[in-house]
Amino acid sequence: MEAAQRIKAIVYTSETGHTKEYAQLFARQTGLPAYDLKTAKGALPQHCKIIYMGWLMAGSVKGYKEAANCFTVKALCGVGMARTGSQDEDIRKNNNVPEGTPVFSLQGGFQLEKLHGVYKMMMKVMKATAGKGLANKQDRTPEEDDMLDLLQNGDPVAIHSYTGANGMSQVRQAIADSITRRFGDHVDAGGVFLTAGASGALAMALKGLTVPGDEVMIFTPHYMEYLIYTQAYGCKQVIVHTDENTFQIDPAALEAALTEKTKVVILNSPNNPSGVIYTEPTIRAVTDILKQKEQAYGHPIYLLSDEPYRELAYGIDVPWLMDYYDDTLVCYSYSKTLSIPGERMGYLAVCKRIRDFADVMDACSGAARALGHICASNLYQRVIERCVDVVADVDYYRQNRDLLVGGLEAMGFTCVHPDGAFYLFMKCPIADSMAFCEKAKEYEIMVVPGHDFGVPGYLRVSYCVARETIEKSMPAFRKLAEFYGLK
Repeated sequence: MEAAQRIKAIVYTSETGHTKEYAQLFARQTGLPAYDLKTAKGALPQHCKIIYMGWLMAGSVKGYKEAANCFTVKALCGVGMARTGSQDEDIRKNNNVPEGTPVFSLQGGFQLEKLHGVYKMMMKVMKATAGKGLANKQDRTPEEDDMLDLLQNGDPVAIHSYTGANGMSQVRQAIADSITRRFGDHVDAGGVFLTAGASGALAMALKGLTVPGDEVMIFTPHYMEYLIYTQAYGCKQVIVHTDENTFQIDPAALEAALTEKTKVVILNSPNNPSGVIYTEPTIRAVTDILKQKEQAYGHPIYLLSDEPYRELAYGIDVPWLMDYYDDTLVCYSYSKTLSIPGERMGYLAVCKRIRDFADVMDACSGAARALGHICASNLYQRVIERCVDVVADVDYYRQNRDLLVGGLEAMGFTCVHPDGAFYLFMKCPIADSMAFCEKAKEYEIMVVPGHDFGVPGYLRVSYCVARETIEKSMPAFRKLAEFYGLK
């Protein structure tokens, strides 16, 4: 059983000291809800498993006995204002805490320099109460182990301080080295800018590369935020529809849409929302056309490759665009690669052969400063340095995909088979995809209308969920299919 299923909540006493502040910080980091003891009695099941945090005074933890009468305390944390000399075993003895229940203490006021102690205590509790951490997976991942080591053994001043605006040099070098190992000599450390996920990289690149009135080419189906960014920067959005059966780019449609005002072409492969991977012939056709138009127009057309799902491919190679086109910038996210979407960490990588490299880097860096996309998380930069080549369990997503696609197709839905990412794009059985989504809610199914992605006749379903969730959704999907007269 996973830790999150064993521990229901963090319960604390709020009458005295800074216990509440620490408990809430602890809750934010673990994803558990936090209740004061009085509220918890009415909100939580009796004898459910909790972590208890109470005010520590002379070795006694306020409210512990009351909490232990109502709940099963899986860990006891004592919080005190000053060093009292109490040791963890003294707390166990003074409070009659059963053997085997972890006991920890945190002493000192709620001050910035004490926060590292909270993190260290949090990691100790996670390890002691669950053995495998309070994660969504049964086993701790490499990045969780590395974060645990950094928090327990790292210098708190070093890991909680500002970094350089573009990230720590050793982390940027590690990323550049990883790119070189995997794809060849395309990127130096000076061409890497660490960001808050791929979205931060997209935002700074689009603002840095364009001026109001420039045209930005976007292919359907497209990530909806492309429209937000380009509109915010005063650009003209040029929407190009892909092949209606394969969602591969139509070279003729691309060529017809290019003009002298085209400044950026955005590619997203594996694609959100379709899961389609652009093939090598598609990429070669696209880049050949762009090279011809660059020469004809006398200015660069930048290829912005949005790649948060690059590693989530199911036996299909994802072409590396810098192999085909020098004027390429890559937006990448470890949030998806490591399956940690809440930990925003990514980068912008600029090909070192791009035209006017220094000017491009200066423009994008200046845009990042204007937008606030600087100084990405110090802690997670250090985690990425250690986990730069680590990838989440892609096979888990593949099995989810096969289960979902097989189940829906058996009910009569028509699906685009995804080769990557963790989204399924399926045809809407009625003309109005918005109406279908509203009807699906009646069956407790949440799908996203294709209208949001520029393809009104489709629906997006996400399968980055527990296997059990997909299994339990099948009866509801079946009822929905029967409502619309599918087989």
